[in-house]
Amino acid sequence: IWEEFKGRGVRVAIVDTGIEKEHFDLRDNIDLENSFRYIDKAHDPSPVEEQRKDIYAGAHGTACAGIIAAIEGNS
Repeated sequence: IWEEFKGRGVRVAIVDTGIEKEHFDLRDNIDLENSFRYIDKAHDPSPVEEQRKDIYAGAHGTACAGIIAAIEGNS
């Protein structure tokens, strides 16, 4: 299926605990102009400091984003 469908031009919103915008699998596929962090109204998808203290809260949004938008061919 991946030979035919690449997901180009598809936009997906993730409403979660944040996304590590510099993650090597995601940094090329995150639209920072349209990112929004509801907790403090910032246009930065990164988890806030208090979320980073909880490994599950700080990583969940990044894991979801990885399933949806990781770079191609990353094994």
